[in-house]
Amino acid sequence: EKDLPHKKVVTGFTPVKVFDVSETYGEPLPELPIKKLTDKVEDFERLKAAIIKAAAPYTVSFIAPQDMSIQEANGLCNTRAKYIHIRNDLSEAQTIKTMLHELAHSRLHDVDSNPCTLIFSRELKEMQAESTAYILSQKYGIDASDYSFAYVSSWSEGTAVSELHSALTVASEQAHNLSKAIDTAFEQNLSLSNTNSVQTPQSTNLQFDMELKMI
Repeated sequence: EKDLPHKKVVTGFTPVKVFDVSETYGEPLPELPIKKLTDKVEDFERLKAAIIKAAAPYTVSFIAPQDMSIQEANGLCNTRAKYIHIRNDLSEAQTIKTMLHELAHSRLHDVDSNPCTLIFSRELKEMQAESTAYILSQKYGIDASDYSFAYVSSWSEGTAVSELHSALTVASEQAHNLSKAIDTAFEQNLSLSNTNSVQTPQSTNLQFDMELKMI
C-alpha cells in the first residue's frame, strides 16, 4: 500500500504591515484571477474518504453543477442543515481544496456550536475558511497558492489589519485541529480495511511562517 502523500513544509500566513490601496496613487491595480486547480492528487480516494469522515456530523455530497443551489460556487456548507455540497466536475486538487474549505466552514462557523459567528462578516468567514484550506492543502501535497492568495485577496479588500490578523490566527489554529481529525479518520479507515502498513503524515510539526502581503 502507498503512504498517504506528505511533505515537510513550512507554510501558513503571517500578517505584515503594508499600505492600503486607498493610500496610494497611480494606475488601478489589476485584480488577481482566481484560477481553478487542475492537478492530480496522490491517494485521492483515500484522502477524500478521510475528509468525509472527519466532516461528521455534516454529510458530504457531490452534486452536478446545475443542481448546486449556488451554481457558480465550487462548494457550499449549510451550517444549519449540517451538509456540505461539492461540485462533481472538479479536478482532484480542486475537489480536495474545496472540501477542506467547506470543512473549515463547518468547524468555524457552525451556528449551534459557535453561535457568535452569526455576527461575523461574510468576508471574515471566507478569509478564515480559505486560509485554513490553503494550509491543509500544502500539507497534503497540493499547491493551492495561486488560487488561495487570489481568493483571500478578493475577500480582504477594505478589511482592517486587526480583522485580517484575527482571521489568519484562527486559520493556523484550525488547520492544526483539522489535520489531526483527518489523519485520525484516515487511520480508522485503514483499520476497517484491515490494512496497517500505511502511516499518516506527521501533523504535530506544522509551522506557519509564510508571509502573505495583502493590499
